[in-house]
Amino acid sequence: MAKLTVISGDQKGFTFQLPAEPITLGRDFSNEIQLQGQKISRTHAKLERDAQGWLITDLGSRNGTFVNGQTVKACHLHSRDEIRLGDVCLVFLTEEEEIELPDDAGAEVEENPQEILAETVVNEASAILAPSAVKANPTEIERLNTRLRALLDLTRRVGSARSLPELMEGVGKAVQACLEPDRIVPIVMDEDGALLPWALSRSDFDHDLAAIPISRSIVEHASKNRVAVLSRQTSQDRRFRTSESIVRLEIASAMCVPIVREDRLLGLLYVDRVGVGSSFDREDLEMLGAIGVCTAAPLDNISFYHRISHEKQVLEREIRVQYNLIGQSDAMKTVFNFIEKAASSDACVLVTGESGTGKELVARAIHYNSRRNGRAFEIVNCAALNHTLLDSELFGHAKGAFTDAREDKPGRFELADKGSIFLDEIGELSEASQSKLLRVLEDGELRRLGETRDRHVNLRVIAATNRDLRQAIEERRFREDLFYRLNVLRLHLPPLRERMGDIEILAEHYLKEFGNRCARPALRLSEEARQALLSYRWPGNVRELKNVIERMVVMSSGTEITLQDVPAEVRGGPGPASPAASPPGPLASLDEVEKEHILRVLQQTRGNKKEAASILGIDRSTLYARLKAHGIEA
Repeated sequence: MAKLTVISGDQKGFTFQLPAEPITLGRDFSNEIQLQGQKISRTHAKLERDAQGWLITDLGSRNGTFVNGQTVKACHLHSRDEIRLGDVCLVFLTEEEEIELPDDAGAEVEENPQEILAETVVNEASAILAPSAVKANPTEIERLNTRLRALLDLTRRVGSARSLPELMEGVGKAVQACLEPDRIVPIVMDEDGALLPWALSRSDFDHDLAAIPISRSIVEHASKNRVAVLSRQTSQDRRFRTSESIVRLEIASAMCVPIVREDRLLGLLYVDRVGVGSSFDREDLEMLGAIGVCTAAPLDNISFYHRISHEKQVLEREIRVQYNLIGQSDAMKTVFNFIEKAASSDACVLVTGESGTGKELVARAIHYNSRRNGRAFEIVNCAALNHTLLDSELFGHAKGAFTDAREDKPGRFELADKGSIFLDEIGELSEASQSKLLRVLEDGELRRLGETRDRHVNLRVIAATNRDLRQAIEERRFREDLFYRLNVLRLHLPPLRERMGDIEILAEHYLKEFGNRCARPALRLSEEARQALLSYRWPGNVRELKNVIERMVVMSSGTEITLQDVPAEVRGGPGPASPAASPPGPLASLDEVEKEHILRVLQQTRGNKKEAASILGIDRSTLYARLKAHGIEA
């Protein structure tokens, strides 16, 4: 029976038995014999048997068909005729003839690792798809099938790997199944760019490549040049034969491929055989390269995940320690103690206090120190939206529920499922919204606008208000049962005038923050400016102090903030808050104080609401809501 043997090209050594029926040769999968090469046409030539023997016919190929160096359109073949199709050279043999392939035992092979995967899969798949090859060499096909099964198993493993040990275990098994090397050493790159052998880095990160018994010269060559390296016989390889490790360790053959993603070196895969071990070949290098390409994306993702997890832990540690709240007064120590205890519970929390005292910061601290810290934290300002929009924002809506409802939309309660939701200005909720909120708190169920089915949610509610809810209950503007449901854990945040000792600490903190933002880190407060800040009553609390500091940093010149840089309303403020300094007469309610302060700020800004909202440290929508509540006309 006649056959074709490849004597040059990527498929060197392949033998194809020729069946009785006509067959085609080319690089397309539809050919009975698929050959790889850039100069081979999709369907290059045809082989068929006639009365005179085997006939080869060129099928209009771009680069032609050659027999014994001569271009042919059609030609009958004789034993040991040499056929060249593009870059591939084959020998035609009859009966049981064999041909000795050229010896390339010590040849050097270096390849671009990004191209190896495609080459490997195509080359090995083509041999499996060729019926003649199956008939000719079932042992070879079984070997190729074993490698493809190993690649398939590797893709499943790396797809589910969530840690470096899982990934490296899958890589090691794939390499062992495909190549059967004496040693397998995956090498990963750490954050500082150092290459660490995985076999040792699992338990000891102090080791480096100098401490492991492999050829460092081969690894360094592959790493430096970003190429896949094959040293068939290292003792004859002019690149590495003088390497001390190769001689000392008696390395017979070695390969190393870089693991690269988007031009970034993530690590390498090194394998070798020692002593009298057989040599690796080009197909082995392609297989190792394919494994390296399959490993790149999972390794990069795992490294990114670990980096993000570390940053998350650092941020959570900072939150646990400081809560992002600043202060050393006894009042703030009480706040810190409350946060620590409230975080361990799932009970509702009601935070009260004047505007600008840091109610949202307290809510964040409670959430991020609770067991729900890995889940969503939603923030809703109940005073910023009207009744209809707030219902849609909180509970969601179905498509067509109202004019602009063009698609289904989940509400904030659904988005906060398994996490926490912070409802600021809870006293501004309409009666209908209060009823729906009460149902969420009691039954964990809600219904989107326009829907008829209930949805279940599991979340923690943290509410805040600067109003007197008990007075609102008496005026029938707030449901008493909702108040008791929210008021399980209650914290009242002290105004800044009641913790005067924290003003200087806060001022220095914000001065440093805004000074760094404005590239003026050396900026400091003069003694006169410091005293002006300490003498002001801060009706806008910490938010107002923060805005004042930012304004002074932006408007000041030089390295010192002087008294002239302090806003006029702060310079002309009353003295330090104390019983002796309080104005005579009956005490005013919180609403009256707020109304008076808003009027004073509006008067100072000549009715400019945008500027007034900035001074007060609130959104314009919140200012409009407060104006309406106090009956202040524009």
